[in-house]
Amino acid sequence: MSELKRHPDCGAGCDICQDDWPCALLGRERVQSRQRDNSILKYFAFEHLPDHLQVVSKPIGELALAMDQSLPDGPEKSAGLRKLLEAKDCFVRAKVG
Repeated sequence: MSELKRHPDCGAGCDICQDDWPCALLGRERVQSRQRDNSILKYFAFEHLPDHLQVVSKPIGELALAMDQSLPDGPEKSAGLRKLLEAKDCFVRAKVG
């Protein structure tokens, strides 16, 4: 298994795509803060996907960020984000095949 590639500015990384997407999605300072607060957000990245999959993934990633920022932390928010991630994965798979 390859080592997790880390972005030189924000320290974020992705062990699936080996991309440094979080900076592009959130901005360096917000990435560091949000990843500490809610690590599930890294799975909503879309910058590394081909354009035809970004069409599906981007709105869901943006919704996840909006919900994370607007709702108080707690078990229901965590469950909602997990279910949204599951839905996003299904939609992307539907587009792929």
